Amino acid sequence: MQCSATTPLVNLWRRLQSSEHPQYILTTDERRACILSEYRLGPDYLSLSQYDLQSGRQTLRNLIVHLLYQLPLPLFHGRPSLPPMQGALNHVSEDPDAVIARPMNPLSFRDFDRYTMERNLPDLEVFLAWKEQVSAHTASNLVTVGARFVVQRDALASSEPLWRCPFPNPVVPPETFETVTRARRMRDHEADNILGIECAPISFEVTEVVRHKANAYSQVFFGVLHSGDGRRSSPLCLKLYLESLFPVDGDTLRDKFGPPLSDLWFDQISVSERLATLHYAEDMARQEEAAYDRLREYQGTLVPHCYGFHRFTLTSGLTAYGALMEITPGPAFADLQISDWAVPSQRAFAEHLRHGLRALLYAGVGQADWHGGQIILQDGAEYRPNQHGLAFIDFAFAFQRFGDEQAPGVVASHNNRRGHLELAYLLRESGVPKDVIGDLFDNASLHIEEY
Repeated sequence: MQCSATTPLVNLWRRLQSSEHPQYILTTDERRACILSEYRLGPDYLSLSQYDLQSGRQTLRNLIVHLLYQLPLPLFHGRPSLPPMQGALNHVSEDPDAVIARPMNPLSFRDFDRYTMERNLPDLEVFLAWKEQVSAHTASNLVTVGARFVVQRDALASSEPLWRCPFPNPVVPPETFETVTRARRMRDHEADNILGIECAPISFEVTEVVRHKANAYSQVFFGVLHSGDGRRSSPLCLKLYLESLFPVDGDTLRDKFGPPLSDLWFDQISVSERLATLHYAEDMARQEEAAYDRLREYQGTLVPHCYGFHRFTLTSGLTAYGALMEITPGPAFADLQISDWAVPSQRAFAEHLRHGLRALLYAGVGQADWHGGQIILQDGAEYRPNQHGLAFIDFAFAFQRFGDEQAPGVVASHNNRRGHLELAYLLRESGVPKDVIGDLFDNASLHIEEY
């Protein structure tokens, strides 16, 4: 399908590009403007950027300034990008071994000045020494069954700015919604009631230690909530973001301060990326909370019921944000023998996975690190078409679009991290033949809302 009005304009752009070789082409009808850069015309696409343009004496001048100084890349794209930031160290010492911003009695990662640590290796060394010390102390006082944590309800929302997207989720296709919301699980209303009582003391009693070790981004416990008046919830899952046990590779961080491996662009490390692998508990909690908020209509089906993000005080005195979740029954994808299933079950399971991914992407949630432990087959070890349900878990690293970071009024895309190819790879690795998967996870299967 071709547009008779647009084709002559595209041909004009093509001629200008070949004859004048401009860096940019700016076209306007005095109401809107199109900016082309690195003109690329494919069989079914044209790379360009479009901005709203208000009529006025300064319009063209303002648009040219915007073009020259604000476009993050010469080729426009819809991916979110961070705004350029400028800053300076509070103090610069001529002594290369001097610590510039040593914190007093630090309790968490953000008590250390990240900007300074990115630029001054001695400050990073202070952080690494502190991290090693608190990790050793926490590892020597691990939580055991029977421990009780004091719960400060809704502490994340009251202490941290939450991440919210200004755009509503687009409506998923009916087939997708029907598939991912079957096999609904009941919510524990007693837990809601306990957490909903103002000013009443609440504690969480550990009944099972699922994962509690060093070098893990989350500590996982099963347990029950207790209210001050003696009420008790059904068993819940607590995912605790305990920074003292986070993995931090000091050698890798130190290497970022050394010379690049070569002069090639992919070996260059910008100063602001030196600590890219250093994650903060507050950010991980906010990211997971935002994902559950976006996916709230799927709680109890595609994702677990969520009972809020709170602050927990351990018996050792440490405090940490944590998420209370439904304990989702069933084996994980990694533990399934999918290669032994009948072909119709394999195909239906793959289709269900694709619908689940579509529901996530429509909601603006892109799982950045798909693996077999994030997919739960809640009804047993073999999938029954049109009956069984799936649940996705673990969204602390889920990439999410939060608004119009790239172009005003335009929803940012998923930055090429949609997960369809990763899920297809998991299926192939689990023994599902390629012809059974078919084109379910091909690029052509993506709806525009999944970008």
